[in-house]
Amino acid sequence: MISRIADPMHARRQARRATLALGVVGALLTGACGSLLDVENPNNVNADALKVPASAAAQANGTLAALTRGAVQLVGHAEIASDNLVWSGSLDGVDRLSRGEVRDPYNEFLEDAFNGMTPARFMAARTIKQLEEFKAAGTLADPTQLALANLYGAITYDFLANHFDNFVIASNQREAGDAVGPDKMVTLYDSAEAAATRALTSVPAANTLLRGQVLAMRARAKFDRAIWRKLNPSGKTPAQPLVDDQGAADDAIAALPLLGSDYRYKLEVQTGMGWGNCFLPSCTNSRREVIFNPALATYNYTTKVMTVALKDPITGQPDPAVGQLLTEFVNGLTMSPLTVTGSRDMLLIAAEVALAKGNTTEFTSRINQLRALNALPPWTGAAGQPTALEILIHERRANTVMQGRRLNDMYRFGIVSPAWGATSEARVCPGSLFPITNGERLSNPKVASVQPACGQ
Repeated sequence: MISRIADPMHARRQARRATLALGVVGALLTGACGSLLDVENPNNVNADALKVPASAAAQANGTLAALTRGAVQLVGHAEIASDNLVWSGSLDGVDRLSRGEVRDPYNEFLEDAFNGMTPARFMAARTIKQLEEFKAAGTLADPTQLALANLYGAITYDFLANHFDNFVIASNQREAGDAVGPDKMVTLYDSAEAAATRALTSVPAANTLLRGQVLAMRARAKFDRAIWRKLNPSGKTPAQPLVDDQGAADDAIAALPLLGSDYRYKLEVQTGMGWGNCFLPSCTNSRREVIFNPALATYNYTTKVMTVALKDPITGQPDPAVGQLLTEFVNGLTMSPLTVTGSRDMLLIAAEVALAKGNTTEFTSRINQLRALNALPPWTGAAGQPTALEILIHERRANTVMQGRRLNDMYRFGIVSPAWGATSEARVCPGSLFPITNGERLSNPKVASVQPACGQ
């Protein structure tokens, strides 16, 4: 499923209706024109229109659009910094990312990522607050919109904590706020979990898929928080990299029957969303500034042939999960969707927590449920097969490619990209993520010289 709820066409129809409703409110506010020259931009809607309950769906959809725009930009840079994508063009800042220089506040592409996620965060918080007010006043006609706003908020906070060493949450439009602080970024997972929990209270009983999406996102927030704690303070590879969070596993297992056997929740890129100098789909599929790591796969854009280099460790054949995900990506051209979570994600979480607890029976069951989705032979741990940890690492890479997960997995499992420079932050300081960039430092006096050191 793409972007919101079970039926993509229904989602688009809802978006159109919501936009029309907000347009009507704007028209009522601006009044009629007195002459041909007495006109106002019909796309400009007074902020007071957001206080009209009829705008609830439009506000939720606007939050989704801002999140999609920012998240695709952000995840693209994380993939470039990992060993999934490599630099192939002329953009020096992209080359530096590929070489593991992830903490440069002057990198224009990281600036794009920061500037993309800032409005996403602001809009999520504002929309949730406004729709909560509608609910309290008894004027929220469709509680699904509040559930969706909270789901988008959960995704936003989770993505911020997964990819930034520090961020600014306290700013409000023209009011500057303090940075969260490197040691407090973990609290954004708490915000993500809380938003998902709130969303569950607004999901209509009949909407089982949305309930599954929210549970899956809450499982991700709990799981990702555990990874953050293993990688912070930065500068070390954890002795025990496996996540042992039963709450994450419980949510994952609860989400599975609601999602279905092979479901993915995606953010769908729409026409006009691409921006900045290296928006992931266009930077890869159109401009070719970055390409798939040849050790992962190669794609010939002329013959349209995908050649998967990453082999399944049991069959020795090209991994079909990689082929499936990368083929979808290239077929999307400049509007490739971004997978946030899904059934495979939940199976990986349940399998890892079981392995961390020493429950090999549960681990084997979950990892083989995952492998069966591509008709792959089961893992048994027999002689000649990979170890449990090795098969987990492989399946995580194969089933989450192009989703922004790989960099933190490389850090916690001690995997080093051959492209990383000898003195790059990614190589010498495992756990290093993206900084508050220069534009924010120049405009916000409260974060003018913030730069985490290794060990923060």
